[in-house]
Amino acid sequence: DTSGCLVVALKKTMLREFHKEIRESQVEKNYLAVVKGKWPKEITKVEVGLSKDRLKSGEREVQIDPRGKNSISHFEVVTAKKTLSLVKCRIITGRTHQIRVHATHSGHPIVGDIKYGDKNFNKALKSDINRMMLHAHEIKFKNMKIEATTKVPDDFVKLMKKHD
Repeated sequence: DTSGCLVVALKKTMLREFHKEIRESQVEKNYLAVVKGKWPKEITKVEVGLSKDRLKSGEREVQIDPRGKNSISHFEVVTAKKTLSLVKCRIITGRTHQIRVHATHSGHPIVGDIKYGDKNFNKALKSDINRMMLHAHEIKFKNMKIEATTKVPDDFVKLMKKHD
C-alpha cells in the first residue's frame, strides 16, 4: 500500500551494486506519512526491538519485542495539525513494517493503516482516504550517487488542508 519511489535494476551488475550499498548501509530512505494526532516535536527517534510472526494466512505481522531485531527510525514533523500530522521518516534499519509499527508505538498510527492503525479513526476519515498514507519520498545510493525523489502526493496535501 506504500506509494512512491521504486528502484529497478535492468542489469545484473547494477543489481549487485544496489545490494552492496544496502549491505554496507550506504542507502538513505526517506518516507512521508500522514499520522493520527499532533506528532510531538520531541519524538525524533524511535528505537525498539521488532519480532516478525507469520499468521496462518501467510501474512506477516510485526510486534514490539525487546528480544527482537533492533530497529531505528528518525521522525521529523513537516506539518502538525490538531488531528493529523505530516511527518518525514528516515529509516536506519529496514525491518518489515518498521515505520508502521514505530508510528503506532509512538501513539500516532499512520492514517489508513488497516493492520497497525486506529480502526475507528480510519473509519471516521473513510470519505477522505482510500489507502494507507505512507509514501516512499526519497532514496539515495550514496556511493553510486543515484537519487530518486517524488513530490508530496496530492491526496496527502488535500487531506492536510481539509483538516486545518
